[in-house]
Amino acid sequence: NVKGTKIKGCLEDFHARAALGELGLKDPELKNLDLRNTELLKFSHCKVVEINLGGRSDLSGRLGKEIQRLQRLQVLNLKGTKVSGDINLLRNFLFLVHVDVSKSRVTGQLLPRQGSDTWFK
Repeated sequence: NVKGTKIKGCLEDFHARAALGELGLKDPELKNLDLRNTELLKFSHCKVVEINLGGRSDLSGRLGKEIQRLQRLQVLNLKGTKVSGDINLLRNFLFLVHVDVSKSRVTGQLLPRQGSDTWFK
């Protein structure tokens, strides 16, 4: 439950749904998606730690402000999508360990932080 409301779930669920929409997931799939029971997302407690949209060539959204709300993100797979945007939006994500934007329309270069095991493709 979200404290002080009758809303059930975690606030991160709303941010996750908004980020998926921005990345190109459309209704009715987006509206009907059970966020906690899908291969597209993984959660740790109430935080999104993985987004896996790899191979979804039907997606033509963009990296934008919504994904920036998912600060605990560890894995982002947009391989083979038509998602665009600047990879540098993720430069302050401290928990990223794997990013695959190959064969997508994402541009820019994201360098691993010093002492990090982060893998970018």
